[in-house]
Amino acid sequence: MDNLNNVNDFNKVIKQLTEERDALVIKSNNRGTGNSNTISKRIEELNERINELIRKRNQKLRKAYTRPVIEPPTSATVVPCVKLGTELRPNITKMNIGHDKTKLKMAPSWFDADDEQEALKGIVYPSDTVDQRPFNTVARYRMATGQSNNFRQQPINVDENSTETLILMLDAFAQQFGADLSFTNGELPFDESAYRTACGVANLGSAHLLPTNNIPTAGFSVLVHLDYDKNLAKSNDTMKDFLLNFTQAIARKLNIPEDYVRVFSVEKSVETPNTTIVHFGLTSPNQKETKQMADDFQERARLGFEENAILHYIKPAEYPYSWAPMLSYLQLRPSDFAPAYNMDYRKSGMPESQHRGGYTYYLPIGWYRHALKVDQNLHNIYWATV
Repeated sequence: MDNLNNVNDFNKVIKQLTEERDALVIKSNNRGTGNSNTISKRIEELNERINELIRKRNQKLRKAYTRPVIEPPTSATVVPCVKLGTELRPNITKMNIGHDKTKLKMAPSWFDADDEQEALKGIVYPSDTVDQRPFNTVARYRMATGQSNNFRQQPINVDENSTETLILMLDAFAQQFGADLSFTNGELPFDESAYRTACGVANLGSAHLLPTNNIPTAGFSVLVHLDYDKNLAKSNDTMKDFLLNFTQAIARKLNIPEDYVRVFSVEKSVETPNTTIVHFGLTSPNQKETKQMADDFQERARLGFEENAILHYIKPAEYPYSWAPMLSYLQLRPSDFAPAYNMDYRKSGMPESQHRGGYTYYLPIGWYRHALKVDQNLHNIYWATV
């Protein structure tokens, strides 16, 4: 505290001397050359004094916020890995280590992604296939419903009333938020949708929250003093250990659930040699809470994490953050689709409105509605539509 008080005293004197110097500079520019030597000498003296005070002030600042100097690790440096506990924590469900960048998806330990490799085993694409993603997506849906992945014998049903067409539309929707679809035949309660979305796994009970930005992620990009090639990307285990320990360390430092921290990618820094940029996000079901988390990290990162075995590699700096919905998965349960209750509002003769529950309901004329069965997902609600 004494050091900080001294800093404030230095700032006051520096401000006074700077104002005097600036006034003399203006006076010198407006006067003749009669007293120019005297004024110039005084300006020089003030500059020397100001520089001296700035040096002393900075020394006090360093004492107030002392932290070790972080040297970039050598190739022999082993990144310390804290022993991970058995409590709930994020899992890395996908990871692709590239030459300059690693892309990944993290999800909570309670989330089970569908087996994509099993779904694509023996898949038969149409002979003229260029883009395989639509077929791969539908193949995973078909595995969950016990159907064939031979698209020559059983082509994708492309029609407004087709559930497979809806699946492809939902896949395009999920991609807008960085997510993949995932299919399950297990329980999928909609009453926990906000919490699940904050953990990176949305479902049809929270899909409407995404375009309205109701559960945004505070995204950070931090610089760490670790070499991408030598310290991180040399093996899957090395990268995975770092990522899991990184998210765990941030969660414990901010005193938040580990599921609220997700790393999206890690890439080699082009501007600073032997350093790496980690792109990660903080999310909670409440945006105000998320902002508090982001502000807390921002304040701590400004001073550095010298006492933490993992986070001390983060370069102390003022890191801005940006808001955007960021997902890992949009999880679907095939049994929630109820095509028997679909409705085509493009038909002629449809009324413009109806009365429901004492209110006027304006029909979505010109649209096709897909029905969802939610009687086991939400209490006292039997049908909803998207």
